[in-house]
Amino acid sequence: MKKLTTVLSSLALAAAGAFFFASCTNPSSPAVTVGAPTNLEALSKDANTISIKWTRGANDTAAESVSVASNGTTTSTVQEPATVTSLDLTTLSTGTVYTITVTSSGGSVSIPWMTAVRTPGLRLYQFSSGQQSGLQLNGPGGHAAVVSAASANISTMDFYLEDVEHDNTITTSSGLSFEGPQFLNDPSKGETWRNSYFQDDQLYVHGGLDSTYSATDFSTFLANPSAGHNSYDIPDVQENDRVLTVATQDGNVARIDIVPDATTGKLYSGSGTNKYITVNVSYQPIAGKPYAARPHPFQGVREPRNSVK
Repeated sequence: MKKLTTVLSSLALAAAGAFFFASCTNPSSPAVTVGAPTNLEALSKDANTISIKWTRGANDTAAESVSVASNGTTTSTVQEPATVTSLDLTTLSTGTVYTITVTSSGGSVSIPWMTAVRTPGLRLYQFSSGQQSGLQLNGPGGHAAVVSAASANISTMDFYLEDVEHDNTITTSSGLSFEGPQFLNDPSKGETWRNSYFQDDQLYVHGGLDSTYSATDFSTFLANPSAGHNSYDIPDVQENDRVLTVATQDGNVARIDIVPDATTGKLYSGSGTNKYITVNVSYQPIAGKPYAARPHPFQGVREPRNSVK
């Protein structure tokens, strides 16, 4: 009887194994579904480089294709292994809108983007210091530059660093405000300075411009920049980099990264009437592009302070 039980058990195990094998090889078994990549974002790293990052789709363990197209023509394609979810696209041209597409076996995701001119390490002193406190985004050679706000031509300065000694309406404890030059308008002299604005979504970002990825089309902001803000009051607390998206009177878009002081961690350095901020600038200088400029400049008007707190 014991022997019979052993035989029956062996037969049962064999039958179970056959059923398992059949179920694994059955053509009607559901296949693994690979999802499409998502969350594709970009940043303009310099005049010839766009950096992108994305999220791989569900069950996506194979190589993905990253293609770059201009005016409907693919200019380059690279295959990226499963470990890659970010990439620098180089040798690109300034002023060209590129369509960047990441493709897996489960689908694709695309984003249009442009390169931008990068200028690091500019120092703007507060207005009352008598030093250079103005910021010109499209300066010599296409790079941003600092200018004297007290004597700058009204057609060249896009922003400046105002202080409470010069404007007693500033209420921030640092006594500093980063502003569009429209605040310097003097109607009695017939002056109409350039109008520059900040977008509503201001970002505190560790790493500054090289960490500010986005999928935002800035066309809406450029079409109505005055709906944003015309000044940003500098706080007197420790912060990460403050990245401001701005529009100039010519309709160009830029990102201005206010870098914290290496010692204090605050967004300004110095003391007394010699305080200053250090900025890195990413500026798109080509007109008539959806990520650089709109076709026609808007006319500047004097407006009350509308600070970003």
